Amino acid sequence: IKESMRLAPILLLLIIGANTQIITTIQPEFPVDIQHRLTSIFQNYGSVATLASDKRLDTVTSGSVIIAIGDTVTTRSLISISERDALPKQGYIIRSKAYEGYTVIAIDGANAKHSVYSNDVNNGQVYAVYDLLQRFGITYYHPLTPVLPSKLTTNLNLNITESPQWLVREYHYNSLLPIELTNYLNGWGITGSADVSGWELLQEEYELFIEWLVANRFSHFRYTLLMNELWDENIVGIDRLNKLRIITNLSKSWGVHVGIGVSFDCDYGNYFSITGIDVDDIDFISVKNLSSSLEGLEKQSVYVLEWIIDAGFDYIHIQKCDQNKFECVASAELLQYCVEYLQEKHSDRKIYTNVEINEQCVYENPSNLGVHFSNEDVINNLGDTENIWIHETSCGEGSDLDVPIFLPYKTYNILVALRDIANNDDQYSKINGIGISSSGWELGYCLNDVISAW
Repeated sequence: IKESMRLAPILLLLIIGANTQIITTIQPEFPVDIQHRLTSIFQNYGSVATLASDKRLDTVTSGSVIIAIGDTVTTRSLISISERDALPKQGYIIRSKAYEGYTVIAIDGANAKHSVYSNDVNNGQVYAVYDLLQRFGITYYHPLTPVLPSKLTTNLNLNITESPQWLVREYHYNSLLPIELTNYLNGWGITGSADVSGWELLQEEYELFIEWLVANRFSHFRYTLLMNELWDENIVGIDRLNKLRIITNLSKSWGVHVGIGVSFDCDYGNYFSITGIDVDDIDFISVKNLSSSLEGLEKQSVYVLEWIIDAGFDYIHIQKCDQNKFECVASAELLQYCVEYLQEKHSDRKIYTNVEINEQCVYENPSNLGVHFSNEDVINNLGDTENIWIHETSCGEGSDLDVPIFLPYKTYNILVALRDIANNDDQYSKINGIGISSSGWELGYCLNDVISAW
């Protein structure tokens, strides 16, 4: 089935009741994983047959709905190539037309050549598909539990054109905490790093989470990688590397760009440290013992940066250090070295950091540098970097972990700040993206995330 999907557009024939059909024609380049997911969703409403054809059917059962995705003959009857090519990056069109006895719904997105990164997924098409599914009545509130209605609402009159305000819409998952996906994202199973079968079982939950990200139009996903000198030597081993490759490949197959959070300090909250590993004998070291030797730190940083890139991450966030252990000035020097190293060796990868240490750096070419900031008061101080504003939807600090943030108040403040920024051309021009930081989905936190996303 996978091979046939690559070779020709597919018609998925779904019979709902005795006289109703949903027929979907899909261009072959559309992500295979999402094609499979559509099939599994539609199977809840009837039997599914596949036809390797891109032509409109000569005869259609009365009451049928034909859904055309991407570059198909049916799509072009409602959406022209020139309309598609005029779409902004990640934009899409959904358009329907009622004929005698049946309805056609056409979907297309911005041409893949307009992608922000060099992946092969047409993000606009993917966002359009999940827009349509939600108009059919499917909801994506909890990341692990999509809700399917008893009956799809398909009698829709649609003429929708959408494009994002910002191309970077990031979901940061605070995996420093022992929350839902922390084990899986770090390459551990349910009972620990040696639990391979448990890790594989958790992959189904991660796939649901990635689908939830796409349904809520997140373009980027970032989490924190963990390590500790008391843990085993597999922290930078091939087994963990291979698991991280699976995570990044799965994310990219849905068009989601994935980043990793690390630190300069191996004692900073169990962050994965790009300086806390001695590459000569793959042992752990203390940043405090090497803070006087920037050359030694640079050597270790290169080793770990290459390991992270080999795992397939699109970008890296380097967290500031505890200044009592590693002076911020030294952090700035090392950050500058890492930025310049990636610019030379891996120019398609970005490094993000906090405002605090970035302010002390001077770059000749900051094209691969970004800044994550959380306070709109610093916008005027931001430089010529890619600046992403991140706000918390749930808090993971101390007692607040068990107390939901008051959503209406929090969301209202975010909207006020965004409107103020939109009315200030100088501030607006300095923001290149927006994101949220989540500390898990207990106590209804996922609703905070969904409302913030939309």
